[in-house]
Amino acid sequence: MPACDPMRAPAPPLAPRPHGRRSAPVARIPSGARAILLVSGLAFLLGNCGVMRSCSAVAPPATPPEAAVTDHRNAAELEAYTAFATAMTDALIKPAHRRAVGAAGLVVAVLLLFASGTLVVGRRSGPWWLTQAALANVAWTVGDCVSFGAALRAHPELDRAYLRYAEAAGQLPPEAAAELARGGPGFGSISLVLYAGVAALFALAYAYLFWRVRRPDVAEVLAARPSE
Repeated sequence: MPACDPMRAPAPPLAPRPHGRRSAPVARIPSGARAILLVSGLAFLLGNCGVMRSCSAVAPPATPPEAAVTDHRNAAELEAYTAFATAMTDALIKPAHRRAVGAAGLVVAVLLLFASGTLVVGRRSGPWWLTQAALANVAWTVGDCVSFGAALRAHPELDRAYLRYAEAAGQLPPEAAAELARGGPGFGSISLVLYAGVAALFALAYAYLFWRVRRPDVAEVLAARPSE
């Protein structure tokens, strides 16, 4: 048995064996590509919402959709509800300027869908189209709110019809209905505030599209594609 040499260096320790294969590094998606997917999807969703909303304004139903409902508690409530639905149709659907605004909304909604498609297929002009579509939809949203407020202001009978229906349906006691009739916030004022709030949310979404699609990372991703 050979003697141990005290001058010999100790053998290096064995490296531990890996417990499996190492996975290949995952390629990271550029932020510009993720932004294109986000803004194109959001623009497609907003465009579809605009098309459905505008079609209902351009081609409204001939009669109030709920005027034929008969599940009311009594004839007085049904009569008050029918009068309220008819007044709302006359104020918000039948005026010519509301239909004109609806037709304009259909145009800008289709423009938004087209801009979304140009981004999906990778057109370098996609950011320009989406920028114009976002600006057009913001302008239309402002005009729609002005038209909605003008329609409510031109039909004060809508407030009285709602008060009669709310009182007949038991939603408001006679004292509260009388107080609202003397100058409290009526149906038109509350509707305008809610309508403007929803419109502001849509305007923020259009503003986000306008801002995000103009970022340099989106332009870099589109510039790397072959020329159109």
